[in-house]
Amino acid sequence: MLCATHSIRITRRVHLDGDWKSPCPMQPNLLAGYALYDLTK
Repeated sequence: MLCATHSIRITRRVHLDGDWKSPCPMQPNLLAGYALYDLTK
């Protein structure tokens, strides 16, 4: 709701493994150690 209220869009998502360097290839919502999001207005 916050993003919709302020007209913010997620343009890119990167989920990284527990080492915070390698992309998380499977089930990122469950197994990712870190997530990065690019936001635009």
